[in-house]
Amino acid sequence: MIEGPNLTKHLNKFNRLTLELDSIGVKIEKEDQAIILLVSLPSSYEHLRTTLIYGKDTLGLDEVVATLISYATMKKKESGKHLEGNAMVALENDQGRGR
Repeated sequence: MIEGPNLTKHLNKFNRLTLELDSIGVKIEKEDQAIILLVSLPSSYEHLRTTLIYGKDTLGLDEVVATLISYATMKKKESGKHLEGNAMVALENDQGRGR
């Protein structure tokens, strides 16, 4: 996956590829799929990847996908709050309030 905000596209592509492999008889265990998915993520997911891989004895695909979606949602909300805060400061400065 290239760096960027579109985790959903990456997950859809990953699911499509695993379904195609399954349709031609290549079976990949769910735990292996989870590891492949984590390894396919960009470097911005390094901390999350390390936490998920080394924090458990077994790794479930559903758990990994749910964690990734939750993490991406949280990051999106945080970045929106950061942008809103900057816009307020710029607006106050433009009005000459000097705060």
